[in-house]
Amino acid sequence: MHVTDILTQPFVFVTLVAVWFVIFAWLIDKAFSIVIRYFVAKTKTTADDKLVPVIKNSLLAGLFVTALYIVSLYLMIPTAMHIIIEKGFFTALIIIASFFLSSLLSIILIEINERSYAKNGKHTHSAVPFMNNMIKIGIFSGGALLIMRMFNIDVTPALASAGVAGIAVAFAAKDFVANLFGGISVFFDKPYTIGDYVIINELYRGEVMEIGMRSTKIRTRDAVLLTVPNSVMVTNIVVNETGYEPRLRVRIPIQVGYESDLDKVENVLNKVANAHDEVLEQPAPRVRYRNFHDSGISLELLVVIAKPAHKGHITHELIKEIHLEFIKSKIRIPFPRRDVFMHTVK
Repeated sequence: MHVTDILTQPFVFVTLVAVWFVIFAWLIDKAFSIVIRYFVAKTKTTADDKLVPVIKNSLLAGLFVTALYIVSLYLMIPTAMHIIIEKGFFTALIIIASFFLSSLLSIILIEINERSYAKNGKHTHSAVPFMNNMIKIGIFSGGALLIMRMFNIDVTPALASAGVAGIAVAFAAKDFVANLFGGISVFFDKPYTIGDYVIINELYRGEVMEIGMRSTKIRTRDAVLLTVPNSVMVTNIVVNETGYEPRLRVRIPIQVGYESDLDKVENVLNKVANAHDEVLEQPAPRVRYRNFHDSGISLELLVVIAKPAHKGHITHELIKEIHLEFIKSKIRIPFPRRDVFMHTVK
């Protein structure tokens, strides 16, 4: 018996394919575990550390499916069965490729987000999980369409039915749809990101903790968690106090009597502001006179702080210190007063 005759024996051929698969799998495992890991360890990013096992597992899965398909070609299987096996082979490859692409794009999105956080102290976009889910849905939907087309399944009726059902669902769940599109709007417009301090309709102020597909979660200074629908966030006025810089300007309105020495008032306020540990030296504290009121002259002390979360207690401490210094310097803070003159009628 010749060597070619031996190789044509199904059992021998299957054994050889199994041996080749084990050898190639061992080589891939060692290459990724030793050689590629060595070079990956020298890079500063962690994205390649996450990417290595994804590539290795995808290659091993593809190699295993390919080995099974090659074995099926040499087995005594009817032609109709071979056609089904061939379609199953390509179906498996599409599924493996879909998992690989979704994992790859997820790692890239997270890496971009983390690099932006390391550089600017903020995430590029807090809606990265939302975008990641949308990409996965798109990839697996595309893969499903390819598989259905390969099996000659007409998707036109299904798409038409989905369109009609989508209209019905849109009417039934219009609030959910509005919030969903609100989340997409927040993703692209970036009116705020995680870590920003926002004021909603001049009623609520807090730190953005999470931006989801349907709602935005905000933690107030009272440690209360607000869940605000995204449709509300995009249709109402949202003041982002830290949108451009992580620092925050604090305004303290004050009134002094008309008899006050304004230069002295300004010096006292600057002294109080500069003495506070959490008030930044640059930009320097400022005093601005605003209006003549019925009872006195209105002004504002403007200071900048590094931590917006501390606005409440810094304002508290500055007001106490200003009141104390005004008493020491005999600067009067007026209160509303009305003079009533009574005339006797003869």
